[in-house]
Amino acid sequence: MQGKDRSEHGRPSALCVEPDEKLVDVPARRRGRPLKGQSETLTQSIIDVATDLFLTDGFRATSMDAIAARTGSSKRTLYARFPSKLHLFDEVAARFAHRRQAVFERAEGSGEPLVHLLQKVARDLLEDAVSIDSIAMFRLLVAEGYRLPELKLIGHERLFEPMIRTVSTILAEAVQRGEVVDLDPVLIAEQFIEAVSGREVRRIAFGYEPAGMTPERLARLSTVVSLFLDGISAPRRGSLEQSGVSAGLHREAGGRIES
Repeated sequence: MQGKDRSEHGRPSALCVEPDEKLVDVPARRRGRPLKGQSETLTQSIIDVATDLFLTDGFRATSMDAIAARTGSSKRTLYARFPSKLHLFDEVAARFAHRRQAVFERAEGSGEPLVHLLQKVARDLLEDAVSIDSIAMFRLLVAEGYRLPELKLIGHERLFEPMIRTVSTILAEAVQRGEVVDLDPVLIAEQFIEAVSGREVRRIAFGYEPAGMTPERLARLSTVVSLFLDGISAPRRGSLEQSGVSAGLHREAGGRIES
């Protein structure tokens, strides 16, 4: 990557670098006024077609020529909206992110007990994660992200960071209320997301199981959330005292055995 621009987090920004021309089909720069009054319908159609081609054929194999041809528009019209293939992929990822954010917005500020809140978040998260489109996006990022760090960065910032941020906010509030152990909420959130969706996504992506929510996945999900809550719940005072008594009895028994 030749560009030295940085994102607000200090990392190289996927959309600030000067991408390889063969990779993203970037034409020579054209100067002039931005086009006005373009049809929003056409813009959405371009994103629809790009989504289908990216998820079906992959990022590298999808050309801007193919996208323009499928939408019946010229490359000039296409580049007027999306300066590069990376910019277009970012819009595709943004649409996925918007769908996921809608899932979490239903949970934030609901005031529900933590167990009910996490069960709801887990179900919505898993239902989205095991959808056909989400699995296709996961496969794309795994297959091409390690060679194209720009893709990996877009996927992380658009799809994973908002999810971790939302869950960690819920858990941080639970820490403040004394409901869960005082650990790093981001770390706990990452473990929650992995426990809820990691196994299912990998098994679908590798072809062991079909995509989509099933009764078996719902049953496992209930167990996963229960185990997770058991692991992070703050001990109650009574249980702490009982733990202290038990520890004392064990030490006393050990002393008798040694003597």
